[in-house]
Amino acid sequence: MAYFEYVAKDISGKSIRGKQKAADENQAWNELRSSGLFPIKVREVRNKNRKRPLKAAQLTIFSNAVSSMVLTGIPLAQAVKLLCHREKRADLKELYSRIYSMLLQGTELSEAMEAQEGIFPPLIIGMFRAGEAEGNLGEAAGKMAVYYERENKLRKKMGTAMTYPIFLLIVIAAALLLLFTQILPEFFHIFESMETLPASTRFLMIASNMLTNYYLEMILLLTALIAVIYWILNIPAVQNARDRLILYLPFAGTQVRAILTARFARTFRSLYTGGVPVLESLGIAGEVIGNEYMKSRFAHAIEDVKNGTALSDAIAGIKELDYELAVGLYIGEEAGAIDSMMDQTADSFEEKAETAAERLLALAEPVMIIMLAALIGYIMLSVMVPVYRYYQAMG
Repeated sequence: MAYFEYVAKDISGKSIRGKQKAADENQAWNELRSSGLFPIKVREVRNKNRKRPLKAAQLTIFSNAVSSMVLTGIPLAQAVKLLCHREKRADLKELYSRIYSMLLQGTELSEAMEAQEGIFPPLIIGMFRAGEAEGNLGEAAGKMAVYYERENKLRKKMGTAMTYPIFLLIVIAAALLLLFTQILPEFFHIFESMETLPASTRFLMIASNMLTNYYLEMILLLTALIAVIYWILNIPAVQNARDRLILYLPFAGTQVRAILTARFARTFRSLYTGGVPVLESLGIAGEVIGNEYMKSRFAHAIEDVKNGTALSDAIAGIKELDYELAVGLYIGEEAGAIDSMMDQTADSFEEKAETAAERLLALAEPVMIIMLAALIGYIMLSVMVPVYRYYQAMG
C-alpha cells in the first residue's frame, strides 16, 4: 500500500486537498470517487527512505525507547508505533513505520532491523537477537543504550577537541591562498628579468600563476584528485595496508591500538554478557572495531577458537591488542567468571582509551604548527634567495 496526495472538489465545488491510501493510482482515483469527491490531481507520495546508518545518538534513543517500554510491559509492536508517532524526522518516521509493519506480520525485531540494509549495525542486531532468544529483550536493549551513549559521549568529546585544529587548518589554507594570489605575485614581477632561478622558486611561480589565472580549473582538478584518492583508499588491499600502517606509526600507533583494544573490550563484553555466542561475538567485535587489518586478524582468531584454542590464547595471538586483555580473559577462563572479568577489563580500557584519545588530539596541534613552519620556511627561502641575488647583481 502507498499514500497518494490529491486535489479534488466536493459536490458544492469546494477544493479539497488530502492523502489517500491505496494499492496504486487507479485505486486511489476510484476510492476518491466512491467517497463522493471529484478528483482533479492524484500523485503518489514518495517516501523519504533513510539509507545512511544510524548515528550513536539515534541508536541510544532507539535502544532506550525499546528497553523502557518493553520492561514496563508495553507490547513490542506498540512500543515501535509510539516511537514512530513521537519521531519528527521524516526519514526516521518512515524507518520505524517499516519496522512496525514487519512486526505486525510476525517478524522478530532483530530480523526487521537487519532487513533495513545496513541502517542498524551488526552489534545491535546481534544483541537484540540474543535478547529475543533468551526472553530478555528489554535488558539487551538497555545494555545497547548504555553502550551507544558512551560511544556518543566519546565522539562528542573528540569532536570538541578537534575544533581548534580544524579552525587552525582553515586559517592556514586561507592565509596560503592569500599569499599565493596577492602577495607573492608582486615579488615574481621582479624575478621575470632574472635568467636563472632556483627550482623551488619556479615551482612557487607556477603554483601562484595557476591559482591566480586558472582557479576554476584548479578547483576541478582538486575535486578530481580527491575523488581518485578516495577511490584508491577504498580498495580493500589499500585499506588493509593503510590500517596496518596506522597501527605502527611512532607514538600515534600506540594510542590507536589502545583505543581499538578498548573498543573491542567494550563490544565483546556487551555481546558476551548479553548471551551472544563467543564466535559470533568475536566476529561482530571485529567488524565494529573499525580497522580492516584488525578485522582480518580477528578472522584468524575465530578459526583458532573453532579449532579448539582457548579464547585468551586466540586473543593473545593478535599482537596489536593490549596484552592485558588476553591476561584478563585467561583469569576469567580459569575462574569460570569471564562475564565479571570482562566487565572489569572493559572499564579499565575505557579509561585508557580516553587518555589515548586526548594524547592523539594533543599531538595534532604541534604537528600542524611544525608543518606550517616548514611550509613558511620553504616559501621564505624560495623568495628571499632570488631577492638576495637580485640586489647582489645590482650592487
